[in-house]
Parts: sequence; structure tokens; C-alpha cells
Amino acid sequence: MPTERSLYRKIQEVLETAKAAHIESLEDLRNRLEKRQDKMFKTQQYNPEKDAMRLLPSHRVIRGTVRICCLIDVISTEGRLTDAGRQALQRKRFGSVIVSQVRHFLKQQGLDLTQMNRAISECLQARPVVLPTSTALWQATGSKVPKGVFTKLLTLLGHAGGAETAQRKIYVHIATE
Repeated sequence: MPTERSLYRKIQEVLETAKAAHIESLEDLRNRLEKRQDKMFKTQQYNPEKDAMRLLPSHRVIRGTVRICCLIDVISTEGRLTDAGRQALQRKRFGSVIVSQVRHFLKQQGLDLTQMNRAISECLQARPVVLPTSTALWQATGSKVPKGVFTKLLTLLGHAGGAETAQRKIYVHIATE
């Protein structure tokens, strides 16, 4: 189950924000997310003037979440909802739409999900066993997708029901259909 601050929940918030306001650009969308002061986009940040940590909106977290939304095509490059984004706003459909969009993106990047499942199987059958983490799968598939993005997408698949995981970060099977 996704936590309140997971990428899964952050994407839901981005879509809700894009739906609720007339958005002019990605920058406008990011600014609106920052103004909402939602705790899921906040991180502990050091304030040197007070020599203390404060919980503040993180530009990095907001930019990263919006970037993932654009990569999986639920938000357009203009910051508006795509058709898939509008479908994902239906709570019952959110997970299946996200899984579909992530699969589509991975396939566009030349990643064969059946090959990923073979890599998982090979990891588990190796002696000694290699845990099929996102890093192991990224290396085994020779993915051109940046490692951080690849990891986030696999985690998103796990949260959305498109991948079976053990202990959250060990991938057992990636659903191909």
C-alpha cells in the first residue's frame, strides 16, 4: 500500500491540481503545487539563520514528480491533463491507468517486460542468489532510462499493482498485460 508521501500519492495530487486550476505551463503547475503547502511535497530543510531544520516545500520533489507525470504522459508539456491523466482522476481507474502508462513508457524506451521477468528469474536462480532489486534489473536489462527514473517507475508499478514485490524493493514479477 502506498504511503501518504509516495510517488503514487504525489501523482494523484499533481493530477488533482492540474484539474482544479487553469494551468498555463509546467512552471505554473509547479508553482500551484508549491502554494498548496501540501505536506507530501515538503522536506526537512536547514535554516542557517535559526540553525534549525524546517519543513518546507521542496522544489526538487515537485519538479521530479511533475517530470515523472510528463514522462508517463498523464500531464502534457503545457502542464495540462492528457486523456490518460483525465482517466486516472477516476479513483477506481487510477492504478490501472498508471500501470498502463508506465508499461507504455518502458516499451517506448526499448524495455521488454518479458525480458525483465526473465532477468528476475535468472537473479533468483543464480548461485549465490542475486536479489532482483531495481538496480539489478536496470543493469540486467541494459536500460537507457536513467537509473533513478527506472527505480521510481518500478516502485510506481509496485504501488499501482503492476508488479509483485517482496519487502517493497525486491521485484518478483512484472505484469506484462
